[in-house]
Amino acid sequence: MKEINTFTLEKFRGSTGQPIQVAVDERGWVYATPEKWAEAIRLPDCRRVEFFSKLPWYAQVLEGEHAGGQWRATIQGKEVYRWHVVEEAIDTFYHENTKYRSMSSPPLGERKSFEFFHSIRILKHWGRNLQEEAIANRVRKMAAPVKDDVSALADAISRSIGPHLGDHRQRLEDHEGRITMLEENSNQPKKDPDEFITVREACLELCADPELLISGKRNLQNIAGELLVKRGADKGLPRAYRPSGSSAITHVNTWRRSELYEAIEVALKSRDDMPLFQKR
Repeated sequence: MKEINTFTLEKFRGSTGQPIQVAVDERGWVYATPEKWAEAIRLPDCRRVEFFSKLPWYAQVLEGEHAGGQWRATIQGKEVYRWHVVEEAIDTFYHENTKYRSMSSPPLGERKSFEFFHSIRILKHWGRNLQEEAIANRVRKMAAPVKDDVSALADAISRSIGPHLGDHRQRLEDHEGRITMLEENSNQPKKDPDEFITVREACLELCADPELLISGKRNLQNIAGELLVKRGADKGLPRAYRPSGSSAITHVNTWRRSELYEAIEVALKSRDDMPLFQKR
């Protein structure tokens, strides 16, 4: 497990407005201990032992599906996790406790779990917004010129996140189920434009949300995939993928990174003309 030595401690608001302090690394990625995350989301005490015990497994799953995300690390000897790992845990809690969905008067001993169940949608939005805010702060602080060998990737990231960071906060309540993705570290070597990757991985690299609704119920990864099919783009070998909160394994297409970047940019531009708030 990697040790993060370069980071800043920054204060944000917890899910109910309480102040929390988290670690933010050079890329703008947010890390916190399991105890700090539990405090931030007001996790019931009776659920904490199970929550703490499962985080390493969820981090391992994410590491297998999305290499390079560095979902867990250590800071000053303490094990820390990113929000994506926590969201996996609360997603599983939601799917395992659907009985609360139709329950109007829970038993006294389950009241806190019942209330937590019904706050999960808001918690997910809060966690994603926290990460977006940290990245936005990091982008504003970046003043050094981009090196030539990564300029193309940096430009693609800038074009993708620039028009959308400002209105993400207002759009969050209208886009349930979205997964916030992060930009790549600009100091890393330029990625191979001909490498075959999934739409979701390309969105991660461009700090774009693959679940972001673009047209009707069609999200960013749907639209990007359709564009590539229409263009007759080359496909790579399918890759196994497990949807969040599900144990089922599906197979998804892979495409060239350069063609994916272009398709994602086209899809995001088509969204710019849409009204900020859409009726459900």
